[in-house]
Amino acid sequence: MQNGLTEEAYAQVSDYRENPLYTDRERAAIDFAERFCYDHSSMDDDYWVGLRTLFGDDEILDLSTCVACFVGGGRQLAVLGIHRECPTQIP
Repeated sequence: MQNGLTEEAYAQVSDYRENPLYTDRERAAIDFAERFCYDHSSMDDDYWVGLRTLFGDDEILDLSTCVACFVGGGRQLAVLGIHRECPTQIP
């Protein structure tokens, strides 16, 4: 895997808050993606102050763009039913 990420880390992503496999930046990025998808209104001023201790504004812009593209792309595939038409098996 790139950047030292392992299959084990991917398999345990749902436990990112407590899992020692993740760095503080990785935890914050996962939390950002989760909030972006499910609870963007929880991103208050205190949240942004904390996020900026770990990421620069350019990194936050990049992270938000990536999350938006992946979420939007996933929704597009779901709306078009492509996930049912072209199942992909991940080894």
